Amino acid sequence: MFKKYLIIFLILTIPAWWYLLRPGYFSMHDDLQVMRLWQMDKCLMDGQIPCRYSPDMAWGYGQAMFNYYSAFPYYLGAILVKFSLSYITAVKALFLISLLGSGIGMYIFAREFWGNRGALFSALLYVYAPYHALDIYVRGALAESFALMLLPFVWHGLYLLSTKRRWKYVLYTSISLGFLFMTHNISLVMFAPFTVIWTAYLFLKTKRASLLIDYGFALILAFGLSAFFLFPAFFERNLIQTELFIDEYYDFHAHFVSLKQLFFERSWGFGGSVFGPEDGMSFQIGWFHSLTAVLAALLSLKFWKKDKTKFALIWVLLLGVSLSTFMTHGRSSFIWQSLPFLEFVQFPWRFLGISIFLLSFVSGSVLNSKISKAIVAMVLVVPILLYHGYFRAEHHYPNETDISKLTGRNLIKQQGSAVLDYLPKTASTNPKALAPNHALVLTGEAETLNFTKKSNYFFFDAKVYTAAEIAVPVIYFPGWNVYLENEKQQIIPTRELGLISLNLEPGTYMVRGFFEETRFRALADLFTIITFIFVVISGIWIKNKKKIFDYT
Repeated sequence: MFKKYLIIFLILTIPAWWYLLRPGYFSMHDDLQVMRLWQMDKCLMDGQIPCRYSPDMAWGYGQAMFNYYSAFPYYLGAILVKFSLSYITAVKALFLISLLGSGIGMYIFAREFWGNRGALFSALLYVYAPYHALDIYVRGALAESFALMLLPFVWHGLYLLSTKRRWKYVLYTSISLGFLFMTHNISLVMFAPFTVIWTAYLFLKTKRASLLIDYGFALILAFGLSAFFLFPAFFERNLIQTELFIDEYYDFHAHFVSLKQLFFERSWGFGGSVFGPEDGMSFQIGWFHSLTAVLAALLSLKFWKKDKTKFALIWVLLLGVSLSTFMTHGRSSFIWQSLPFLEFVQFPWRFLGISIFLLSFVSGSVLNSKISKAIVAMVLVVPILLYHGYFRAEHHYPNETDISKLTGRNLIKQQGSAVLDYLPKTASTNPKALAPNHALVLTGEAETLNFTKKSNYFFFDAKVYTAAEIAVPVIYFPGWNVYLENEKQQIIPTRELGLISLNLEPGTYMVRGFFEETRFRALADLFTIITFIFVVISGIWIKNKKKIFDYT
């Protein structure tokens, strides 16, 4: 039965993903996806595992991007590259995985509540939600698109744990939650309160105290699996200028949306989010999605007498839709101002991701086995007819290749993008031009030769004639260490750009720099390794039907 509905789902969603199969590449706001994947692949090729420092970002001065930014999609993309996919093809494959995965996850999750027909309807609504098209074809928001894909799996795991105590459900929940932890920090901030409400609902439904223990196990394992990324991303925030993430354009006050934009606007644009109602970007929930929410509310009355649990579920979800949608509107500003951490969400309209998830899920309740197949077929076609036109990019470049994207002007343009992201506090200003390909003599008389730089290593020879300060065109970030003849040197970041520099007395030197794991990051890595081994061993024993980890 699952295969049958999967085939139907894949056929019905073709208009949403066929564009990703076209040769070449397409335009998007965050046009750094190929660049980021290339940087991840460079890290792994250089043996920088886990990847933290990206050598070619910030005009080629380097950036600790993957110490803070979405890791999981790019690790997955690097694996695809190892299977001979080009970087461009791998990026499009990642978008395809996020889109189809979100629908499959929603189907698997919603089937537990609404049956196959309702689940298929929920999956189609989730895939065809205008915000999904916005994320992929307009914004190019790979990390957020992956987060929306993982959320149904997380909620499904939490639900399975509430139905029966099985260690395999703990593993399933922890793995999906761990991937989410490694995917998008902003989505975590938005998803967390709604997920807490979901777990509270499940707990009140079961009234089983041991469920909290199960959730605790799953949460600990999820933290363990993602510790190598999550812990540095959270506890090392003080190393970078986080205020740049909420300044000027990123001030949330400028990005609330109106009721007209949410419920009545049908126009579609490829521009940006600006202050006021004249956005070039569409923030519609979708007419049909809104209609199904109303139908779900009305049809919920049929559960009042025969299944109060489902009645309560529908209204909990509808309240969640209302709350998440309210968070996109200016009337919610008092909440944003009361909870300072919300300012790092940057764009209130990001809560539309939660809205479409909850709305798509609850909408599955309107279809059931008693409705004729003809009516079901007509209903399933409606979102395709209404929204298929949104699933395209503004511009398509059929001749774009890795070579054209990652060389010449295109490469320099990408290197100069997002320069302020993750700028260390040691830098008083950001780079504004391409980094030189040699070490710099700041003071004194010296010459540098044979400069070589990789993602986690640099080397050069120095001939120093008078006491000199020499800077390396690499922005310093804790983890970089410099050695002269195996002796560790003191690093003094330059005042403006925060470059690695050292003072040398007259003489001849071989200067080597290595990006190494700090003690804290090494402990986080160890936590992940131990947890991963534990999860793998648990999975093997469960597969072999060992009962040692099954508990009741």
